[in-house]
Amino acid sequence: MVLPSCSTLGKCCQAVAVDACATEVQHYLVAPRKDWRKSTLGERIKHVADMRGVSLNKLGALAGIASGPMSRLSRKDEQIAASPETLVKLADAAAVNLTWLANGVGPIERAAAKDSFAILQLCRSLQVDSASNR
Repeated sequence: MVLPSCSTLGKCCQAVAVDACATEVQHYLVAPRKDWRKSTLGERIKHVADMRGVSLNKLGALAGIASGPMSRLSRKDEQIAASPETLVKLADAAAVNLTWLANGVGPIERAAAKDSFAILQLCRSLQVDSASNR
């Protein structure tokens, strides 16, 4: 995945007048380097929830998965399988690459075009949050 340059992030921040935008965008787009091929599905689900700043229950709710099944899926120490439909729901809810979620292969984030949209949405939401806190 190609990350936006600092100047691109700066323009985004200037456009919405939010100082913290670049820091927040980097937090959401940059993941620690890890060989995810050796990870369990639960580890990847936990990482996605942390990366998006939501609890596992919230991620499950966004994906339409009840807390019981979500708890089983997110166990980090077990090799657990999920149905293709469940994986698609989780990947869509978290806006991550389905192949990475299922197998730990490939980029975590979706295609760059969708990342650009996500950056704009994040900047706009930060502007709203910032304005309401003034």
